[in-house]
Amino acid sequence: MNQDSLQPPPPGDSPEEVQARMFEALMRFQAEQFSSAKAFLNVVMIAGYAGFFAIWSFTKDFLTERESISAALMLTFSATLFVSFETFQMFFLTRTTHGFARSLQGSTPLEIIAKLQKFGQTQKIRAAVLASSWTIIVPIIYVTALIGVCILGYAFVERLIDG
Repeated sequence: MNQDSLQPPPPGDSPEEVQARMFEALMRFQAEQFSSAKAFLNVVMIAGYAGFFAIWSFTKDFLTERESISAALMLTFSATLFVSFETFQMFFLTRTTHGFARSLQGSTPLEIIAKLQKFGQTQKIRAAVLASSWTIIVPIIYVTALIGVCILGYAFVERLIDG
């Protein structure tokens, strides 16, 4: 969150103006937090998939065919859902941004300001939809990956115990 949004309100501002500025600052803060969390999750997920598939490829000879296929299937499903969702978001945001840029062609400065304000409002709604879908998709991605890791871990422990 930038320092400008943490400044006290100028004297003479109405309570409604102060409340509107506070709301905007909160929305920016939440968007920044969501973006940071998403970036961190992406790095962790990619590292996790790479690690799992590296371990799985070096140890699959010690697994039964069913264990090997089940673990790989769970992680493949998880990775496919993760990549599909990230690709959809990228496509959606790129398409929206290009559409907005095309709508500005031939506009006067006042029209650009009005279109920018309308675009900002529309983007808030779209961002809320993406964020809510993210809260549904991420647990599915995580649970299917965890199931795959548990299958692999169980198989390793079983082999250690059985000798």
